[in-house]
This record gives sequence, C-alpha cells and structure tokens, in this order.
Amino acid sequence: MLSIIATILLVLSISYVFYKAVRKHRTEGSIGDIRSYLSSICLFLIAIVNLWAQSFDLLGILSWGITIILLMIGSYCTKYIRKAENG
Repeated sequence: MLSIIATILLVLSISYVFYKAVRKHRTEGSIGDIRSYLSSICLFLIAIVNLWAQSFDLLGILSWGITIILLMIGSYCTKYIRKAENG
C-alpha cells in the first residue's frame, strides 16, 4: 500500500515540476544551450529509472549504476546553468 502511494506522489510531483519548468521556459522565450537543461533532465530520469525499478522489482546493480551515472552527469552540467540576474 505504501509503495502505491509513494508511486502516485512521485508521478504527481514529476508532472508538476515538469509543468512548471515548461511554463518558465515559455515565459523566458529563449531555449539556450542544451547543456543548461541536462541537470534537470538527469534528475527527472533518476526519478523515472528508480520508479521503474521499484515497480518491476529490479532494484539491483543496474538501476544503481544508471542512477549514479545520471547523478554524475547532472552534477557535472550544473556549471552550465544560467545565473539569475538581480533586477
């Protein structure tokens, strides 16, 4: 039961954050470099990979390895995130 509730909450939170990111992107108007979005993409993929692994009972070395690789790529690409301008 707890697993189902956690899965529903994860899917809802991913959907909400993705909606907010797309909305923010549309208001700014510029796409920018793809490297500036890689951190967010990797964090979304980590959540999706772990949700998939939990759903199909595949929590093993493969899901851990994919998670660690995505985390390293995401942390490396944080240097390409645009800095906020103080208005």
